[in-house]
Formats: sequence, C-alpha cells, structure tokens
Amino acid sequence: MSKEQLKPIIEAAFDKADEISPKTKGETRDAIEETLQLLDQGELRVAEKVDGHWTVNEWAKKAILLSFRLEDSHKMEGGTDGGTWWDKVPSKFADWKAKDFKKAGFRAVPGSIVRRSAYIAPGVVLMPSFVNLGAYVDSGVMVDTWATVGSCAQIGKNVHISGGAGIGGVLEPLQANPVIIEDHCFIGARARWPRASWSARARCSPWASISASPPRSWIANPARSSMATCRPSPSWSPARCQASPCRTARRDRRSTAP
Repeated sequence: MSKEQLKPIIEAAFDKADEISPKTKGETRDAIEETLQLLDQGELRVAEKVDGHWTVNEWAKKAILLSFRLEDSHKMEGGTDGGTWWDKVPSKFADWKAKDFKKAGFRAVPGSIVRRSAYIAPGVVLMPSFVNLGAYVDSGVMVDTWATVGSCAQIGKNVHISGGAGIGGVLEPLQANPVIIEDHCFIGARARWPRASWSARARCSPWASISASPPRSWIANPARSSMATCRPSPSWSPARCQASPCRTARRDRRSTAP
C-alpha cells in the first residue's frame, strides 16, 4: 500500500485503539506493519522538512503506538553472550545475515541496540549505544559509546553524538515535534536534549550541557539556545567545534523559559 492508502487506515484504527490486540488481523495489522517497515527503511519519517519547515507525520506516530497493542511481550534472542530480552519490539537486526549488514552500509559495533522501525543510513557508526523506535539517523553520523537516540528523534547528516549524550524522544503528544538535530552538529559528551527542541545546522553543544528549550524558542530566536555557532563549511569537523568559538558557549539563563 502507498502512504496515501496507509494513512486513513491508521487514523481509523487509532480512533478505535482499544479494539486493537494481538488478535487483530487483516487490513489494520497489515497497515501498521507496513508503516513500521517504511519507517525502518527510511522511506517514511516521523518528521520531515517541507519548504524549510519541519512537519510532524502524526499518523506515523499513531502506527508506532498501535504496534504496541499488536504483540504481547515475549522472549527475544540476540543478546550479548547469548543473552535474551522480554519485550514487544524486536531488534532491527533480528534475523539479519551478513548480506543484510553489507547492504545497509553502516557499522554496528557489539553492544549497539537499534529497535525495529528506526532508520540507520549508510555510513553511520554505532558504537555500543541505543537507538529507539521511529528514530531517523542520517548518513555519516557517529553515535558514540553509551549515547542514546530517543524514539522518533531526527538526526541530520554528519552529526557527532559524543559518548554518553542523551537525545530525547517525543512519541507523545502526537502533534509535538520530536528532538531534531540538523546537519553537521556536534553534541558534546554527556550533553542532554530531553525535550522536543530543534537545533539549526552547524551548531555545537558544550560538554555536559542540558537543553530544555521548547521548539518555539529555538525557531523564533536560536540565539537563546545553549549552542555556540560554528560556520558551516566543507572543512567543518568536530575538532574545529572544540576551538575557541565553542569554548565561549554558555547556557542562556532563560533557556528553560516558555
């Protein structure tokens, strides 16, 4: 089914969510699973930039929420050293063979966990880290050790998410933007972005910073963010972002204001 065909089926099913269960079959189940597959393959995004503005595809979020009702928790194989999990959402890598990893074109170091419906683009490096469902991680991204990418978060090209950094996820409310990190950003070690917020391209977060600005503050006045601006250029690199412009970065005292 096309996206145009899937959307009304998902919308109708969400209006009767209480009726969705592991016993659900037919068109509704097929539509939910196809939507998750599109997200998993990067052919659908929870949020996308249209004419310079970010738009949330609420129906994609609804499909994710409905998917929790389709399965009971069960034992899942694939943990380190033969470990197992007890969950409803399978690993993105469940049943993958060597050819599947080669085709996907990214590197997944032992200890990296990606849940089904998250998209990982070619050229990404996943150190031992966690990427939650519905997230979109674009090409050239480094997700460093113990970093987390929350559900539905949107990560742009050539972003470096340093060790221990936490990119929040916003699955609900449905209309809310997820955390969006645009192209060429550098997120410092232990930095946290816990709420729906937006970062313009080529900005850097200081080490161990916390950003909790609502989206409207970022879009209306990005200077109020906790970011130091770096000049976007072909020679941009994380190392340059640790140079003098970023050492002067400091949090705006009003960064948590509405």
